[in-house]
Amino acid sequence: MAGFDRTHWTDYPAAAEFSGRLSASSLSEDPAALNVLEEAPPQSPEPLAAPAAEVLFPAIGDVVLVESEASALLESGALREAVAFIERAIEQHPGSRALHLLLGAALLRAERPQEARRVLREAKALGPPDANVEWHFAAALSRCGMSLEAELSARIALDLAPDSAWAAAAMIEALQAQCRFVEAAAWAPRAQALFQAEGLERRRTAPDVASIPASFLPKSGGTYLGLALERMGFAPVLSGLGAANWDGALAPDFLRTFMEGGAFAHTHFPASGHNVGALLEAGVRRYWVHVRDPRQVAVSSFYHMQGQGQGDGAFAAIRLRDTLRVLQEEARTYSVASWDDYRRLLIDLAFPRAQTWIRQWVEAAENTAIDILFTTQTELRRDAAGLMRRVFDHFGVPLEVRLPPVEDGANRFRSGREDEWRDFFRPAELERIAALADRDLFERFGWGP
Repeated sequence: MAGFDRTHWTDYPAAAEFSGRLSASSLSEDPAALNVLEEAPPQSPEPLAAPAAEVLFPAIGDVVLVESEASALLESGALREAVAFIERAIEQHPGSRALHLLLGAALLRAERPQEARRVLREAKALGPPDANVEWHFAAALSRCGMSLEAELSARIALDLAPDSAWAAAAMIEALQAQCRFVEAAAWAPRAQALFQAEGLERRRTAPDVASIPASFLPKSGGTYLGLALERMGFAPVLSGLGAANWDGALAPDFLRTFMEGGAFAHTHFPASGHNVGALLEAGVRRYWVHVRDPRQVAVSSFYHMQGQGQGDGAFAAIRLRDTLRVLQEEARTYSVASWDDYRRLLIDLAFPRAQTWIRQWVEAAENTAIDILFTTQTELRRDAAGLMRRVFDHFGVPLEVRLPPVEDGANRFRSGREDEWRDFFRPAELERIAALADRDLFERFGWGP
């Protein structure tokens, strides 16, 4: 297979830098399982200046108030202060299991697993079996090289709290420490869905309105629409519903949690038999599908792969890294060695795939009990507020429409043109596209020749 010639990346200024980072990175034998742990809140603190004595040693009185203050200090990320404060609090309240647990958690985050193991063992002895204590203890054991004991504690935690995302993550860590990567990977989807469910509950700011399940054709403005919904109070869901890509499969269990209200998902789920069945099983009767002229999708995909329209800041850097990875995978799979090769790949693969994706959702709308609202990128460009009002009317959401500016860097906006494909494709390429075009589909959405 041909590799992608990096000399063609003349208009991709950060390509070489990020490609170098990718090739230099070390990955687990099963990175899928690690992704769950990577999505969890960071465990390693930034270096901190030495705290003042009056911060470290306030007056310690009622144990409940002390536990509350210790918890707040830990949540703030001030680990050095938290450890010092909790250690002194334990001296005065040695029977407080909560303080021992908080100290163990702080020591784990400070990458002091041996001390955390000792403290958490003491926490275990201060009361009956507890899921939080057990999964913290399991994490400490794994990081001390005691993976068999860690697996046992993780199983105890899961028996006590089957829906604990952190207990599932502790099980993954214990299995990975034993090089049981296949078993660890099998736990990953469950842990991911549990983390999403827990995060969803924390992020719901509009819980009394309907959730908005949706699928967006890639490169159709879905990022902008998702950002608008998030800023109007809907909790964004990224991956708990499943792998939200062209051929992703919905996770029915989390879908029911998602549908409890106040959430949205920026996904690319297709209308596969599995996904339509999962929607029906979860009681979904209204859905939103956002589409775009597949010819323009192909053009936007080309520039996306060249690094354009990735947004601003650190998230843009992550997007660029992921884009490079996909580009390199496609280069190997389809023998792509130049941008001309990639143009042909878009016409012969991306364009028909976009048509099939849209056609499947049209057929689902025509043949199932799901009432599917279709919107287009043309409508978004001409009247974004009107489009969003149609969405809210479809789902019975009584909120005022408030939209962010299109130029916001978080939107990953590039041009928004609908007829750019006419200038982009060469005459022979246009003929090939016309031969592949689904005329009925184009007529349904008003995409002219």
